[in-house]
Amino acid sequence: MREQRRDVVLGGVLGMGHQTGEALVPVLIGVAIDRGVVDGDVAGLLLWLGVLAVVYVGLSFSFRFGARAGERASVRVAHRLRTELTGRVLAPEGGADDGRLPGELAKTATEDARRVGAVTMALVVGVAAATGLAVGAVGCCACR
Repeated sequence: MREQRRDVVLGGVLGMGHQTGEALVPVLIGVAIDRGVVDGDVAGLLLWLGVLAVVYVGLSFSFRFGARAGERASVRVAHRLRTELTGRVLAPEGGADDGRLPGELAKTATEDARRVGAVTMALVVGVAAATGLAVGAVGCCACR
C-alpha cells in the first residue's frame, strides 16, 4: 500500500514535469527566435537552444519514469486486489458463487481488479494533464 502511494505520487509529479516541459517548448522556441533571429544575437540563440534541449531531455525522462511509476502502481493495486478476491473465492465459507457458472466469479474479479488498476493510472495521467493545462493557461495569459 505504501509503495503504491509512493508510485502514484512519483508518477504524478514526474507527469507534471513532463506536461510543464511540453507547455514550455513553444515559449522557448519563441524566445530563441526572438533572441537569435530578430535581434541577431547568435550567443543568445545558442543559449536558448541549449535551454530548449535541456527541457526536452527533462520532459523525456519525466515521461519515461513517470509512466513507469504509474504503471507499477496500477499493476500493484490490481495484483493485490486479485489476490484478496481469490482468497475470498477459495475460502471454505464460500465465495458467493451460488447460481454462477464455474469460473464466472474469478473472471469478474479479475476484470474488476484490472479496472481498479486502470483508475490508478488515470489518476496519475489526470494530475499531469491538469498541470499541463494550468501551465498552458498561465503561459497564454502571460503572452497577452
